[in-house]
Amino acid sequence: MHKMLGVRIDPLTKQEILEKAKTWLSGSETHTLYTPNPEMLVAAHRNLGFRDILNSGDMNVCDGFGIQLMSGGVYTRFPGADLVLSLCELAEREGKSVYFIGGKSGAAKQAAEKLKERFAGLSIHFVQKSDNITIKQCDNRAMYTIVDKGQHDEILSDIVLAKPDILFVAFGHGKQEWWIDTFKSELPGVKILMGVGGTFDFLAGVIPRAPKLFRRIGIEWLWRLIHQPSRIKRIFTAVIVFPYLVLKSYVVK
Repeated sequence: MHKMLGVRIDPLTKQEILEKAKTWLSGSETHTLYTPNPEMLVAAHRNLGFRDILNSGDMNVCDGFGIQLMSGGVYTRFPGADLVLSLCELAEREGKSVYFIGGKSGAAKQAAEKLKERFAGLSIHFVQKSDNITIKQCDNRAMYTIVDKGQHDEILSDIVLAKPDILFVAFGHGKQEWWIDTFKSELPGVKILMGVGGTFDFLAGVIPRAPKLFRRIGIEWLWRLIHQPSRIKRIFTAVIVFPYLVLKSYVVK
């Protein structure tokens, strides 16, 4: 089993990932898809509850140049934003629907509008008020709780009625994986539940993605730091803490 910092990551090619997704969409079961990046692996290293949730995923796709680099090329990186686009393209081709939940204010709606321009035949649903869902971390740091349960129950009911084939969840890492793991049993009609972090912001154009060259050579973090200086702590975790912990784990072995 392939693991890094105790988290399973599936060594699949992009084609294999999409082929598996296609198989899931033609079935009747609910599957979870997580996209571990360096920051998430550091969080999981410190939080066993989060680690267990990630390891329970049906497919864990490498989302981070640092993971690909530290693995010596064992893992093929498939950035979350690119994977979402590929899944939307697949859904349009297969006549399936997608649903957006979470994201910053208005991002889900804007992302849906942008995607409709690109995939005219794709059925997209979203909840306008889902960006107001507040998920609070509990004292033990491994679990969360929904603050406004009444509003949340309404949103769950809306998802059930919409019967989307793919549900993209954007509550931020940790929260979104916990949400998927906690509520997947209440959404039996959904074929794929995927945590997407800040992808809606990228798709909506709220936050510009790094140029392809930056992404290709693994310095997308520098672009993010330039445009979002407030992310410096998170970037330090991904660029400095993560490789240190991985190297340390190799030495201990």
